[in-house]
Amino acid sequence: LHVDDPEDEEETVLGMAHAACAFIEKRTGYVLLPTEYSITMSRFWSGGLEVLRGPLRSDPVLEYQSDRNVWDAVPDSDVWASRQDRQFTVRTITGFNAPQVWQPEDCVRLKFSAGFDAADETGPTLPIEDGLRMILMLITGHYYQNREMLGAADAKTGAEAVELGATSLLGAYRQFW
Repeated sequence: LHVDDPEDEEETVLGMAHAACAFIEKRTGYVLLPTEYSITMSRFWSGGLEVLRGPLRSDPVLEYQSDRNVWDAVPDSDVWASRQDRQFTVRTITGFNAPQVWQPEDCVRLKFSAGFDAADETGPTLPIEDGLRMILMLITGHYYQNREMLGAADAKTGAEAVELGATSLLGAYRQFW
């Protein structure tokens, strides 16, 4: 990035890196930073529930709000997840008897964690792929190099604002749904 004063620019660069992460995540379905999700629904579903966020970091937890207005977990033996690269499907076992819920709205909750390891984590559990890391660095570098015009009225937006190298690499990870 050729940062003149790393201490003064750290917050700016981190903000641009987070913006680059959001740019990549919206176009690929990958979650780059470890993130905790909590999705509420009105009822239990039949069949599989596809969640377009990955990689999944741990088994998802399915909960429901009981008649005591308390969140109770559905036993792990009644729920399973089939993992794909950047998405997963949650299913209940055949014959699952959905428990009584306390209210008609937002009474079922799916909690899960997705994303690659942060740079300071130890162990090779979910390291970010080299290609995604390169795209992140290229887009962050582009944002930093063009930081003066990012707020200008004539600045390009979206994919047009990203240099050719990052855009062409991003195509390999693009997901359409």
